[in-house]
Amino acid sequence: MRFPRDIGDDIENIAGDIQTSWGEEYWWPGEAQIGTKWINTAKGVADRVLAVFGLNDKEKGDIGAVFWICVIQIIFAVLPGILACITPKRDDRRDSKSMASGNGSSFFAFLVGIMGVLAVKLDCKELLIATTICALISLIFTALFLIITVIGIFIAACQDCRESIKILFVGIFIIAWILASSILNVFLVIKAWPFAFGDDALDEIKEKMNT
Repeated sequence: MRFPRDIGDDIENIAGDIQTSWGEEYWWPGEAQIGTKWINTAKGVADRVLAVFGLNDKEKGDIGAVFWICVIQIIFAVLPGILACITPKRDDRRDSKSMASGNGSSFFAFLVGIMGVLAVKLDCKELLIATTICALISLIFTALFLIITVIGIFIAACQDCRESIKILFVGIFIIAWILASSILNVFLVIKAWPFAFGDDALDEIKEKMNT
């Protein structure tokens, strides 16, 4: 099997452009640190000197991107549960169940988000590795959830033609949520992988997928 090189390169280029050091006072590690350090960008005077020559801007921007992607993942994880609670319940409660049917995917998204935030705040490489692996597992769960959701929407629309439009709109929202969560996981893996496993490991995987 040959991996489509152009698509993979385009995704990697888009992810590479996602960088931010905004809110550094919130995500930069404090005195608490556990495990192996992975954040090595300089601070203070040295940081400003390096920034003049553009030596550490990208690394800091990638770390900030990892943090905020994980924060968004947490929001995405709790959003279906919140919508399930505020959605008016009918006797059969089908609407609420449809909004909360991705509990497994939401759990992994929440786990990825929490571990990613802690990996940055505690400067812990082991947590970052676990975050990257869980993000890959979450991609598998979201793919399965997407297939099940599409099949469920089709069956529900066929059984209840009178509410097919409503079912369609709910289904579009769920599918959009799944795709957005998957895109976040892909970007997170691309941004965190060099820090967790090194650039060489990512290049080796790409070479194997292209053969």
